[in-house]
Amino acid sequence: MSFCDAFLIVLKQQPNLTNTCSLFIAILIYRLSYTYPGSGNTWGRLLIEYASGIYSGSIYSDRTLIEELPGEFTCDKTVSVIKVHPHTHMAQRLLFGGFHSDHMKCKRGGLTKFDKAILLVRDPFDSIWSEYQRRITQSHVKGIPMSYFDWTRWQANAANMANTYYRMWHEHYTLIEKSLRPQDVLYLKYEDLKNKDTRVNTLHRVAKFLGVEASAEQLYCSFILAENPGAHRRIDTTMATKDYAYSRPLVCRMWALFGSYASRVGYKRRGDWKDCPEEHNVPIRMVNVGPQGDYNDAWVKAGQPFIDFGEHPPSGPNAGKRLFGPYPGVELIRGYNPGTISNGPNGLGEGTGAYLPPDFNPLMHAGGIRRKKINGAPLRE
Repeated sequence: MSFCDAFLIVLKQQPNLTNTCSLFIAILIYRLSYTYPGSGNTWGRLLIEYASGIYSGSIYSDRTLIEELPGEFTCDKTVSVIKVHPHTHMAQRLLFGGFHSDHMKCKRGGLTKFDKAILLVRDPFDSIWSEYQRRITQSHVKGIPMSYFDWTRWQANAANMANTYYRMWHEHYTLIEKSLRPQDVLYLKYEDLKNKDTRVNTLHRVAKFLGVEASAEQLYCSFILAENPGAHRRIDTTMATKDYAYSRPLVCRMWALFGSYASRVGYKRRGDWKDCPEEHNVPIRMVNVGPQGDYNDAWVKAGQPFIDFGEHPPSGPNAGKRLFGPYPGVELIRGYNPGTISNGPNGLGEGTGAYLPPDFNPLMHAGGIRRKKINGAPLRE
């Protein structure tokens, strides 16, 4: 029997998560996982859960993540970390109070501010492309078929997300660095978790930051257990790729905006071009898009042209068409405030107002070692 098999047996035999969490309450300060969308949040949370034996929580309520992350509807001090995105919640309110959460669950759980922060970062070009795929497909694991690729829509969303990425660093991360002690802020690179030579030591830093004792074998097993299909995007040859999507005019403008911050943690401008022509070497401006990446007449001022930086092939024949149908039994609300109402099954990550079905009971997901199946066997019956 391998160590990982034995580790699973131990998890199965634990009486319940509540008892497990009670052992850690003394050391669990309110910890924030404050990351840009598309930075490997789902996979990172799985790693933290397997390494610590404690669920992670979220400010949002994304039903699409419940199977992989049963603590998604929990926001209190019984979880290891709380997921938050900078584009929906300002650091000022997270640090000093006054933030909202879906169903006000954090306030009901007694959580009003955060004292520590894990800042999970990823190559901005990778994270922006990943988040764009989620917006368009409404899935954390699906890709965009080439036939549906819309260059106008993609460029508008890239401009929108490049500006929110810049604000994340310029406003939110800067404030966190100024407001918290250095030992209470952990920068974590997605690439270090993916690299087999650095991943165990990197996860050990996370466990130490959380005050959790974890052996090298347990940390190694965490990566094996976290290789969940629900945490990774599945791409085949019919799907658009980031190499296809990033044209030189777009890359140059994005890097001119956020390059000074991204380079702080070792990232470089994408592409093999020697330099950016002067006409492209200008910070990309903000472009408004819909919560599902919509970019049409409703999002462009009358008389203004649609954004297009050029140097790209034509859009696919199905460009502009939706890749998903309506969600039955889901009532969407317009005029919402991000983070104040339910996230809904579309998993937008910004509280867009899809009411939960009346038969959904979040308490069913608030306790117990994870119930999903691994290799056909449930971790806990």
